[in-house]
Parts: sequence; structure tokens; C-alpha cells
Amino acid sequence: MHPIAHFLTITKHRHTVMKLCFKIGLYRQGLIHDLSKYSFTEFWRGAKYYQGNRSPNNYEREVNGYSLSWLHHKGRNRHHYEYWMDYDENRPGYVKGMPMPRRFVAEMFCDRVAACKTYQKERYTKESPARFYYRAMGKFMMHSRVRREISYLLTLLAEKDEAYTLRYIRYHYLKDEEIPEDWVEYETLRKFDEAFGIDPNREDGPREAYMLKEDQAMALLKENNDTEKNL
Repeated sequence: MHPIAHFLTITKHRHTVMKLCFKIGLYRQGLIHDLSKYSFTEFWRGAKYYQGNRSPNNYEREVNGYSLSWLHHKGRNRHHYEYWMDYDENRPGYVKGMPMPRRFVAEMFCDRVAACKTYQKERYTKESPARFYYRAMGKFMMHSRVRREISYLLTLLAEKDEAYTLRYIRYHYLKDEEIPEDWVEYETLRKFDEAFGIDPNREDGPREAYMLKEDQAMALLKENNDTEKNL
């Protein structure tokens, strides 16, 4: 058990998210971000499975096959796309992502940036959140609009810098300005790395069990796009 270390980690993360949210005008969301992590259900499991360089939810999932802390967390925090999952009435046995209000997509951006800063520490670069996003399978469960918006914001961060991206979010994205029509998201981590001249072997953090290989990513992307066309 590592209750003190876990408390310091989640508090540092929360304060980082809070600062980012304040900069884009989401004051209330910044203040209440991730408060459920201090609940008994989430906190003691976080302390028990604490790793220091990644989310304890991932380790709990490796040990038990599931994470009770995560199941509790995602149902109470609307900045997670998993909060917006529902049954797919056109495909029995499947679930699908719902559209998210932009203010929660913006908070998700802040959360991803803060998580990379918290766990990667001195290894963090402005490309880190996008690299984590592009190599994980979660994006394929998002609604297509949500996926396009969060990928654009993370890629903009990698292209420009944090200050520029936060200004864009506050004065354009949260004012319902459309994402540029000619912008095309990178389909895989390899394509993102090639576009930015990044060594594909560069480690921005630990590789988790749910990270995808390129052929898996392309297959899921095709399935996702085909499904939405038929809805």
C-alpha cells in the first residue's frame, strides 16, 4: 500500500488539470475534476496498485482482469469518453460512443496533457499526449465527431505549443468554431511519428497491454467508419 505517494500523485494531477482548465475558462470543471479519486472505492485501490509511472487502474486490470476503481471512476466523470458509451441498437451485443459536449472534450484534453506530465515527468514533450492517443485503442470507441475533435486538439498541441492550443480552445473551439474541413487525422502512431520526424522507438511512457499495432488500428478504424456509414 502506498497511500501517501498515491495521494500526492493524484493531487498533483488534479492541480495540473485545474490550472489548464482555468486557462480555457472552465473554472467549475477544473475545481471538481477527478474528486471521485478521493472516494474510498477509488482511493484505496489506487494506493494498493500504485506504480508511480502509470495509472494504478492499469495494474489493477492486469492483476484482476478488470479495475473496480476505473468502473467507479468513469461513471462519475464526464470528461471520459467511456461515460458516454451506450448500447448500439443496430448491432446486438455492441456498444457505441455518443457525442460529447465540447466543454467535456476540452476537459479531456486537459486531463490527457496533465496525465502525461504527471507520469512521464522529465520525459514529457508536447508530442507525448498525441503519441499516447494515437497508439491506444480507446479512440476507436469514441463517436467520430469526438475522435476528430480530440485528435485535432492533441495534434495542434504537437504542432504548435501549449499556450497556443489553450488559446485556440478557449476562443475558438469552445465558441463552437468548426475544426478545419481540410484537416485529416493521422490513422496510426507510425504516420504521426513520420509526419513529425519522431523516432518510433522513442518511449514517452510505458507501453500498456491495450496499445495497438498498426494493422490492428487500421482494421478497427475501417470497422468504425463502415459501421457509422450504415447507421
